This record gives sequence, C-alpha cells and structure tokens, in this order.
Amino acid sequence: MKNHLTRVNHTERMLSKIKTIIIDDERIARTRIKNLLEEYTSFDLVGEAETGHGAIKLVENTQPDLIFLDIALPGLDGFSILEKAHTTSQPLIIIVSGSEEHALKAFDYYAFDYLLKPFRDSRFDQTISNIKEHLSSRSTSEKKPNVEKEKKPANAKFDQNDNLIPIKNAGKIQFIRTNDVEFIEAAGYYIEINTLEKKHLLRESMSRIIERLDRSKFIRIHRSIIINLDYMDEITKSSSRDYRVKMKNGRVFKVSKSYKKKFFTHLKI
Repeated sequence: MKNHLTRVNHTERMLSKIKTIIIDDERIARTRIKNLLEEYTSFDLVGEAETGHGAIKLVENTQPDLIFLDIALPGLDGFSILEKAHTTSQPLIIIVSGSEEHALKAFDYYAFDYLLKPFRDSRFDQTISNIKEHLSSRSTSEKKPNVEKEKKPANAKFDQNDNLIPIKNAGKIQFIRTNDVEFIEAAGYYIEINTLEKKHLLRESMSRIIERLDRSKFIRIHRSIIINLDYMDEITKSSSRDYRVKMKNGRVFKVSKSYKKKFFTHLKI
C-alpha cells in the first residue's frame, strides 16, 4: 500500500499543519517531545496517549499525519498498535525507544525514523528536517486521497516508502536514507546498496527490498539490478537492439527483456 501523505508547498511557513500525536507511557518523554515541537510552526500536536489501548483510540479519532511512538507500553506494545489501529491514510511513524532491540522490527513496519533515548536535540532536529523534506517532495507528485474511496483494509500494517533502510554491522545499526541510494545490485544471498558515498552489504532479496522503496522512483530493470531514476543519466540502444541505462556516476546496466516493457511503461516511453 502506497504512502498517501500529501503537503502542498515547499517552505515551513506555507506547509499545511502536520497533525501530530505522541504515544509514550513516560510523561517526561512526552513533555520533551512537546517542548521540542514547539520550536516548529508546521506541527500541530493534537493528542497524547500513555497506554496501548488509549493509543488506538487516539489514532482512530485524530487520523494523524505523524506519530511519535514508544514500543514498550502498558496494555499493547507499539507494534500491536500499528497493526490494530484503522486509518484512512498512512502516517509517518517515528519510533522513540530506550533500546536498540526493536530497530530491525521497526523497519519491517516501515518506520520513518528511530530515535534512541536519550537523544540529543540536534538528533531530533535532523528528524524534523527529514520529515519536512519528505512531505515537501511528496507534494509535487501526489494528491490527497479520497477518503471514502481509499479505505485502508482492517488490521493492515502502516506502510511507508522513501524512508530508511537499517544495516546491521559490527554490533551497530546504521540507517541509510533511500533518497541517497543510486542503485541496488544482487550479490548472491546478499544485495549491494550503492549510495553516493559508499556501498553497503545487506542479507536481503531483491524482491523484498523493492517492497520497501518508493515505486515512483525505484524500478527493477534486471533481475539483479534496481535503479533510482533520480540518478539515471540516459538510455541508449545498442546495435544488438538491447537497451542500456547509464547512471550519473558512469555505471551502465543492461535492461533485460523481461523487465523492458514495465520499465518503459513506467517512463511513459
């Protein structure tokens, strides 16, 4: 299910208010987020909850654009809330947790970001910056859905594209923004995620990783290659009538016959 969040302008002053809720059983944690949010005029805090069951009611009553969510809650944990709450559009989910143990599972639920308590103000500011950038980039390509026509199936997970990919390495979890991914290449039982700065190895299948990506920008052109169209430079046709994609970094990939039709249909060529 695609992300339906929509905002119509590109500056904080012009952005529509972002309906925000905080779900955390610690009052001091909720207060800190509230105080930090007060510095940003784009966010409208419409509610708080401290228990799992209360959180479900809050989500369904407010239909928020953004949720700051703790995982360890009385009654139901944060993941159960994401499964049980019914929404008409997909909010951005910011996990706020005192432990790293939930990080990988959080991104199975397409969390947009993961704040590890205690976090610095600068880390929170970066999250806010990423949220605004995400909403602004979406505003040029999406329209707000008709709520009556696009009901979310009951008990469906929250879905989120264009977010972060967790990479576990040497006891640490590193997060890669999908906007920074140029292309992804299959490598046996692993995939190589190539960004502007470096290459990351992840034990994942091509079919599963593409489900985590923004389908308007990422497309599979070969069983072993997924490209980000933002980094595509040109398409050429060889003497053998094969099509090849040249990326802005100079890499060239063949478009396989099995993916050619879908690729050109997507590009409206």
